[in-house]
Amino acid sequence: MTEPAKHGAPFSHALDDSQRFSRVSIADLLLVTLGTAIVIWFWLPIRRELNDAETTVIVLFAPVYGSAIAFVFVSLYRAQNSLMPFATQPGHMLLLLIGTTTAAIGLLARGVPTPTEDVQKLEGLTTVCRVACALTGAGLLIFSAGLLLALALGTSEESPRWRWVFQLIAASIAVLFLGGCCVPVPHMSWYSPLVTVSGLLIVGTPILLLAASIVAIVEDLAHRTPRDFWHWLGLAAFFGIPLQIVVLAIVASYSR
Repeated sequence: MTEPAKHGAPFSHALDDSQRFSRVSIADLLLVTLGTAIVIWFWLPIRRELNDAETTVIVLFAPVYGSAIAFVFVSLYRAQNSLMPFATQPGHMLLLLIGTTTAAIGLLARGVPTPTEDVQKLEGLTTVCRVACALTGAGLLIFSAGLLLALALGTSEESPRWRWVFQLIAASIAVLFLGGCCVPVPHMSWYSPLVTVSGLLIVGTPILLLAASIVAIVEDLAHRTPRDFWHWLGLAAFFGIPLQIVVLAIVASYSR
């Protein structure tokens, strides 16, 4: 009896690295499309605050987050069916981080009423859906934070270069949070030591993160480490997020 062909679909049994490397299937593309639609749905509440140029940038970069949402679906399916672990490469971990964080923020935004909404008018099924979205979003945010800490402090990734990347991601988030807490009050000088150190950390940590990411990628290429389609998609999403922020800032400054 001949063995059935393997098409590399994300829901099929795991293939070895040589078979899965850069393999793209119709199911992959459909999942990314579904994830992109979900991300655009997350952005709908703020569409009135954006002009046409900003909305275009949001839509163009939606597949960056949509691919991460798609990977979350793949991981859930594999966990539910006790298939071989799929999140085994650094790009997989990046997609899980981005996907769960995006879903958490989107669901929280959908669950929490906006300042212009009348909370008293929310009743019945609408209220239940809002509460469910908020609770699910909070749970995903906690999971994402725990996953990042596990990647930063654990030894699950064989390459020390990629462990540095995850550690710097955690450090960047911590620095941004602490920097936000150290925003100068009216009587504090912008040139005070605290503000200066905070500014250097806020600028320097992302630069170190970018350098560490490039070094890790170069190491993989130099050693010809087998990486699959989802790994490279994770790297595209990882670098696509800061690119979107820069492009959106430029568009916003020239279109308003």
